[in-house]
Amino acid sequence: MTTEITRLLTGTGAAGERIEFTLTLDGGEAKGSRFTGHYGTARSAARPEVDCLYKVARGDWGRRAIENEVAVFSVLGWTGGNDGRLPELLGYDLDPDEGGAVLVHTRRGRALARRASTTVPAVEQLWQPTHDLLSALKVLADHKYVHGAISSTTVFWDGEGLQIADLSTATTQTSGDDGFLRDVRNAAGLLYWFASGEESSFGYRSGGVSPEQEFRHLTAHRPDLATVLRPVYEGESPTAEELLARMAAAWPRPVHRPAATAVDGGEKKAGGHARKDTEETHEIDAGPPPPLDDREDSQFRKYLGERMKNMHGQPDRPAGTEPLSGPAVPRRPEPGTLPSLPTLPSLPADFPFRVGANGTRRPHPLVWAAIILVALILLVVFA
Repeated sequence: MTTEITRLLTGTGAAGERIEFTLTLDGGEAKGSRFTGHYGTARSAARPEVDCLYKVARGDWGRRAIENEVAVFSVLGWTGGNDGRLPELLGYDLDPDEGGAVLVHTRRGRALARRASTTVPAVEQLWQPTHDLLSALKVLADHKYVHGAISSTTVFWDGEGLQIADLSTATTQTSGDDGFLRDVRNAAGLLYWFASGEESSFGYRSGGVSPEQEFRHLTAHRPDLATVLRPVYEGESPTAEELLARMAAAWPRPVHRPAATAVDGGEKKAGGHARKDTEETHEIDAGPPPPLDDREDSQFRKYLGERMKNMHGQPDRPAGTEPLSGPAVPRRPEPGTLPSLPTLPSLPADFPFRVGANGTRRPHPLVWAAIILVALILLVVFA
């Protein structure tokens, strides 16, 4: 973890005015042929800390790449829709004296290439990345830009959506639509790899199975994505806007659920897998139940009578058997009978005397105790 403080030009300040940025870099890199990108965060007096990519270019070739990216950002209004599909340029510095340049822009996750190819998203997690990538291409096409290098290194992923994070290769399209078609095909190949983990016959670096085999795989395992990309696999020349229209018509946006899979190389981690719903779904306002027929009604009455009987007493059991569980429930007395009262303690026979074995009678010891108690009471009263 390193911290750098640099003063950069921005699109919102006065001409030549620089703003101080504090960059905290975590050591991760996204290396390219013309510059090196450093993952981290950026903070300035004008805005809070945000995730960023700090690009450092060396030499004249790298400086031209940064200059081109600054020019594209200028046409896009310094931000690509401000919703994460394209990054936002924070600041830059073109230094012709040293022949290099730097640029800082926001980022959404990290390069898709960092994701393990064996980690494929669930079906419900494909809608957002597909929509983000096609929407970003539409934004570029609306401004007459062809990206030219859509791949797993120029597209970032944060565990939920995709972002085209490198605009250094973007060029204006002057004639024909070959460049736009190439971007769409590269995007289709990238989405196939993202959804299946296998190389695609389309894409910036193609080398997979035939398009027919790819499409059969998508149809069997990712039918919604197959529906959207069908024109590409059938050899047509669709635009990103046309594919988005197919998506809107045939692939409704799934109900949002919290991200639940750990992201390999991304920023958001939910730690674990999505909980599988096992509870039954019950309809609300389904109406009253249907009436019972005569046979069902008699069975119900019999069942209700047994339940009422059990509420007032234990059911009859064979003699000598133990109760099923818990203490015995006392039965109610039969009509016309009185319940038996508990027996009260009584005085000994022949009281206040005690009869011996030979018939002699002597005062009972309780009599002497009572006489003594009475005498003590009288002494206390008349003392």
